[in-house]
Amino acid sequence: RLREGVINDLARQQRKVQNIHQLSLQADLTKILRDQQAQQDEISQHSKLNEQTLR
Repeated sequence: RLREGVINDLARQQRKVQNIHQLSLQADLTKILRDQQAQQDEISQHSKLNEQTLR
């Protein structure tokens, strides 16, 4: 019975570690996507300014 408890604890611990790893990857990906979006917004802004300047 004690062994079962220890095995369950280890399994739970391993799932926690995997979940934390997944969350970390998601956070990294979210940051990358936000940075890309910001760059895209900046490019759009510059394009609009250039169009206005050319008119």
